[in-house]
Amino acid sequence: GYVLCLDSACHEVGVHEVSMGLANATPLHPREVFKHAIADNAIRIVLVHNHPSGSTEPSPEDYSITRVMIAAGKVTSSPLLDHIIVSRSGCTSLRAQSAEMFE
Repeated sequence: GYVLCLDSACHEVGVHEVSMGLANATPLHPREVFKHAIADNAIRIVLVHNHPSGSTEPSPEDYSITRVMIAAGKVTSSPLLDHIIVSRSGCTSLRAQSAEMFE
């Protein structure tokens, strides 16, 4: 997975690989994400990861890690703007799927 670090105008200030996925999971810890956001002086972040299966349907784990990252973003003042799942068949925005999580 990757974290995109953005400035106040939502321009990219950094792109960092934060996890290497396994066959059916991508271990991710807030520490790995937000160390880059802090180093880049990011105002917002976006998470992006792929589903090798081809499905862009968010898994329960995707929702769980998104909730953790939203909470961590509030603490670090680098809020999570979106979490995007990509595959060969397209992409899905968790913000578009579940906007209430981001409020």
